[in-house]
Amino acid sequence: MTLDAKYFRRSAAAVHSVLKHSSYPENVYFNFVASKNKDFQDLRKMVKSIFPSLSFKVYSFNEFRVKKLISSSIRQALVNPLNYARTYLAEIIQPCVERVIYLDYVVLVDDIQKLRSISLTGSKNYWSSRVL
Repeated sequence: MTLDAKYFRRSAAAVHSVLKHSSYPENVYFNFVASKNKDFQDLRKMVKSIFPSLSFKVYSFNEFRVKKLISSSIRQALVNPLNYARTYLAEIIQPCVERVIYLDYVVLVDDIQKLRSISLTGSKNYWSSRVL
């Protein structure tokens, strides 16, 4: 999930819904992606203060990597470079992470473990093509 100051409440609501509906919330680990700017450390501290027992890591995303690629003709909501960070998850997140469920400010009403348990055998595995 991405983190930024403007949409922080949405991220917090999504985290809360995942934890609330999880059978084993202590087994849930969050990987957040945030722009490396003045808010980076503040966002990390806010997550820790709201969810003190949450296991998480905040990765930085170089927004200049995509800023030049964003067309000025798209709608304003898509101008934020963090919207495109999900495309770079294989490069951002540590290699030891085998599987990711990307959440985009969703509110879950069931256990996320059900999504995690879906077998991807036989499907195209994005992570297997990762350059290490």
